Amino acid sequence: ILKPKSFEQFFISWMARVNGSNEGTQIALDGKAPRGSYDKASAKEAMHLLNACAVDHGICLGQMEVDTKTNEITVVPQMLDALDIKGAMISVDALNTQKEIASQIVDAKADDTLALKGNHKILNDEVQTIYASKTKKNQQKVVTQTEKEHGRFTTWTYDGEQARKVGFRILQFPFRAMVLNHPSERQFLFEFQSINRDHR
Repeated sequence: ILKPKSFEQFFISWMARVNGSNEGTQIALDGKAPRGSYDKASAKEAMHLLNACAVDHGICLGQMEVDTKTNEITVVPQMLDALDIKGAMISVDALNTQKEIASQIVDAKADDTLALKGNHKILNDEVQTIYASKTKKNQQKVVTQTEKEHGRFTTWTYDGEQARKVGFRILQFPFRAMVLNHPSERQFLFEFQSINRDHR
């Protein structure tokens, strides 16, 4: 029987051969708790996995277990090291929008899409201020798109103009803000990318 870590490494290597180069594609990193992994009899917590998904091909490139004593932030760097991400666009959720993770992605000659929510309050507040001012003053440079899914309307706002530096990053196209319009839910989610770098 293969040890979990050995199988993990084998699977990632195998999928790298099957999938080929990731250049020009999007890889989404996201954590999930598999249904049924909670052991009620022994009160064992549900397993938490970090998945790397090749969005363009709809396949999983790798999975790594997140220890119950830590979180995804400590596992994402390991996943990035295990994958060939050169030339790819790596997207992460707000939890993993961290300076060290962003730097690791760029150092590997890849680009990133970082989600931003209230867990980075100062940066989030600053971006909300920029968003509000730009949508009011520069309507001609802003494009909005509304989608309906599962009875919920989501409005994406795309800003095609470079903004000033915020936190550890430059807000660049496509800077987009999502507004969820639902009777019980209304929130902003911002995304910003590293693009047009020298390695392109």
